Amino acid sequence: MPKGCWLSRARLDRGFFSEETCLFLEAKETITYYLKGVVNPALQSHFAQIPEEDSTHIEGTPFDLAATYYRPGSWQKERRFMVIRKTIPIKPRNTSQKTSFEFPTVYQYEAIVTNADDNETKEIFATTNKICYKSIPDHSGKKQNGETMR
Repeated sequence: MPKGCWLSRARLDRGFFSEETCLFLEAKETITYYLKGVVNPALQSHFAQIPEEDSTHIEGTPFDLAATYYRPGSWQKERRFMVIRKTIPIKPRNTSQKTSFEFPTVYQYEAIVTNADDNETKEIFATTNKICYKSIPDHSGKKQNGETMR
């Protein structure tokens, strides 16, 4: 970085998702970090327990946003996770038959580990929205902007 400049925020992709990365950034007390998380089954299970009323729908998107604290199994302490959840529509295979029950709601999750405070929740989403919106495919195999997934 040029002399006289300093880093105040860091946004990292899921390749850096580790407690070591969090510890390194937390040691730099002036850096607010947003670290894309790897959503494994344990994390997904934790996210599924977030009460509906604790989620906020983001207008103009298919996403809900919530915050939770979680300690992945090998980590020494819990950290704040911003949870981005997208409803996945489930449709019956045979649409000509009527069903006597409704399919349960299914969500797909993305996560951002952060040391930002609660007032920055929507700002966190806004700064990562373009990345998250394009990275969560629907079941048709297409990205949100209509591009085919490979």
